[in-house]
Amino acid sequence: MQTQRITLDNPVFAGRLRNHDQYVGYKRRQIIRRARRFPISDVVIKRRPYLRIAVNNDSSKPHNNTQPKTQNQSGHTSDTRAGSDNYVGFIKVAEELPHTKESTANKIPLKTRKMTTTLLVGMSVVIFLFGITVLFFQLKTNKNITAQAQQMSSARAGSGSVTPPDETAPSNIRSYSVPPGDPRFITIPKLSVEARVVKKNVDSNGQLGTPNNIFDTGWYQKSALPGDAGGAILIDGHVHGPTKQGVFYDLKKLVAGDVINIERGDSKKYNFKVVKIEYYPDDKVDMAAAMMSVDPSKLGLNLITCTGKLRPGTTQYEQRLIVFAVAS
Repeated sequence: MQTQRITLDNPVFAGRLRNHDQYVGYKRRQIIRRARRFPISDVVIKRRPYLRIAVNNDSSKPHNNTQPKTQNQSGHTSDTRAGSDNYVGFIKVAEELPHTKESTANKIPLKTRKMTTTLLVGMSVVIFLFGITVLFFQLKTNKNITAQAQQMSSARAGSGSVTPPDETAPSNIRSYSVPPGDPRFITIPKLSVEARVVKKNVDSNGQLGTPNNIFDTGWYQKSALPGDAGGAILIDGHVHGPTKQGVFYDLKKLVAGDVINIERGDSKKYNFKVVKIEYYPDDKVDMAAAMMSVDPSKLGLNLITCTGKLRPGTTQYEQRLIVFAVAS
């Protein structure tokens, strides 16, 4: 039995090869038609995951649609317009072209970006206004300090002296001594005050004298003594000096029930509790009340200092403050 060797030119394969050639030609023509329908200059259009078609649409050149078709061996025609201006060819470079990633900023919604920008601008405005406010109060404080520096002792508790008080803090107040029965120290725990008590009288103008140092207090020597059965111990002090706060600067912060301690020259201590605080115009101070205890049955302790505002064009405060306390 004779066998015949079958080669690729055998008619057996003609149908398959013909159909394959028709399919390839059809797909090629389809891609070309799509490229011509959507001519995008200098853009690589992705048509398949593994193919990209480069289209070069030069509007200055007419589409070359008149190129002849060639006939292949199988008798079928193929379109030679693949080499025209509109179609360059197949480029199998899907893996070589970099995939453009959308930036992080573009992924954020526009509304969110606007809200963030608005928030940042608002915070900047708030910080700016806060800085302006702080600057305003700082300038106001400096102005007050300047006004205080112009005040002399007449801006203190009733003194008519023009000599400014000393602002040097005592180095060792425990070395200070007075007669055994006289008040030596005054302590106000709530205000962190511990000060010497110096003996004072009225001046030539009949006004109550004040200490020469803003950290000291002055005891009116004609008022009661610690340990007396009645009456009131009257002590005054500076609210401030030319540039620093005085011993009684925070006296207005006391309330009923707060404790004040007096120590005598013999180290014996007496406790007093605040009953009330009264405010008086500087020219209508009730000195009779200042010399008396609010509770006649107990020894009183009355503290006096300046408060309120300065009178325009003067160095005098508009008010006086008196703290009334009794022995406990």
